[in-house]
Amino acid sequence: MRAFDNYNKELNRVFDSFYTRVSHPYIKKFLEDPVVDTDQAAVLFYMLKDKGYSRQYIHDCILTALFVQAALDTHETVNVHGLGTETLKTKRQLTVLAGDYYSSLYYYVLSQLGDVPLIRVMAKSIQDINESKMSIYKQHKKKYKPGIRELKNVYTSLLKNIAEFTGSADRVALIEEFFLFKSLLAERDLFLDHGYCGKALNLFYGSSEIKLNSLNEKFIIDQFNIYIEASMIELEKLLRHNNGSADYIQLRFDELLQKYRLKEQCAVEEG
Repeated sequence: MRAFDNYNKELNRVFDSFYTRVSHPYIKKFLEDPVVDTDQAAVLFYMLKDKGYSRQYIHDCILTALFVQAALDTHETVNVHGLGTETLKTKRQLTVLAGDYYSSLYYYVLSQLGDVPLIRVMAKSIQDINESKMSIYKQHKKKYKPGIRELKNVYTSLLKNIAEFTGSADRVALIEEFFLFKSLLAERDLFLDHGYCGKALNLFYGSSEIKLNSLNEKFIIDQFNIYIEASMIELEKLLRHNNGSADYIQLRFDELLQKYRLKEQCAVEEG
């Protein structure tokens, strides 16, 4: 059974609330709706459910987390190179405004509830993520080279800070490793299929396009696989200590691992 089959009506209501609120007719003319990371939402859902939080609190917490993630993802897509045509300039301006709009939604929801502590958690997460992104993309200006920790911060600061805030700090290591594994797989596929250089490649090679162009595809994929295999081993180790509270992550890990192994087998056969 696929992990998505386990989603229930409560989680689907969160998704409905999210897309209802982010939908804006003018923005939709130029931009697609933000994509929800269903794994992020599901991990939050089961984590909060296990801690006995109310249905409404779970709904609002996940909803605001999705708004924050949408804002971060949208701002990251802003094209800062050149002015371009009027249509491109309009799209760029709307992308910035859309990101600001999504960010304002999380603050509005929590302020309506008077949940100041959770507002602080979200604000800290945004700060942590942006600082780690800067460390990765501007590492040539730093006195030290960022490492996997910065990648984990970008991928999971939001979940990590909510976990610690809601009394689930014991799950942080597993959450961090799962989303690192998942994100490395996704970026590897984007590079293979579209030549896209994401956060991981920027970390490995210092965001130098010239340096990347001097490397062959096989070398880059081999580097990806080294990190993926290391993350896989660590994740398997963490899951062995799973007491039943991380069944969702176990199921998704098995799915992702099977897909990864199949792609590797096909690559070998095509040789």
